[in-house]
Amino acid sequence: MKKRAWTGQRKADLEGECVALLLTQPRRDAAGNKLQGHTLEEIRVMTPGERTALKARNPWLATVEGSKEFQKLRQMFAGK
Repeated sequence: MKKRAWTGQRKADLEGECVALLLTQPRRDAAGNKLQGHTLEEIRVMTPGERTALKARNPWLATVEGSKEFQKLRQMFAGK
């Protein structure tokens, strides 16, 4: 199987998504207990499915405001 080369734009998009996920992680659960978040390095090595699952576990990102803020952060850190 031939391995696909990562383009510079794809790397930038991935970095933007990883930083946005890092910044939008919940700090506390519904009961106010502090949560252990993921580091940027941990997020970077996640598969696309794992990153999608991480995003899905954040109820704020399911809101219109949260989704817009995530996209804004993603674009900002992707260098667009």
